[in-house]
Amino acid sequence: MTELFINSDRNSDKHSDKHSYKHIKAGDVDVTIRPITSDDIEIEAAFMRDLSAQAKHENFLSSNRELSSSMISTLCNIDYINSMAYIATIQQGANEKQIGIGLYAIDSKPDEREMAVTVSDEFQHQGIAKQLANHLIKHARINSIKKLILIELCSNYKMRELAESLGMASIINPKNSSQVIFSMTL
Repeated sequence: MTELFINSDRNSDKHSDKHSYKHIKAGDVDVTIRPITSDDIEIEAAFMRDLSAQAKHENFLSSNRELSSSMISTLCNIDYINSMAYIATIQQGANEKQIGIGLYAIDSKPDEREMAVTVSDEFQHQGIAKQLANHLIKHARINSIKKLILIELCSNYKMRELAESLGMASIINPKNSSQVIFSMTL
């Protein structure tokens, strides 16, 4: 993967990252990493609907789960501090198509956030998930988040590889031995 350029409006405002776009090359495809907005409801719904049964099982613990319109709306209407999401998109003709998402949301502790990263099957193993995660980590640090956690199935080796590459620690979930909890102190 090759980084093409970063176009970021940086100022002292912690929200400034909501206008940040990063353009990368994944194989032969130009990919844009950018914050999600309320205008992304349709592409987010299409992305979630088009995920493979395996991706749905690994991310939602169900292969048939389709997110409700209110859940999609919640994902697209973030506050850019307590909740944050970046999406990876490509141009498909005149339309933008979402191929990945990385997000964090409030967890049980005020200075912790639970994160998740999902990339379409056809675009996996091209560094997109790591780019999304790195954007989340950077944004969390800017906003004084102290810890990010990621809860996954023990069988999700792709997420284990990502978490390990990010330097996250891991433990088996004491409440559910089929899950692992990855964590990163920021």
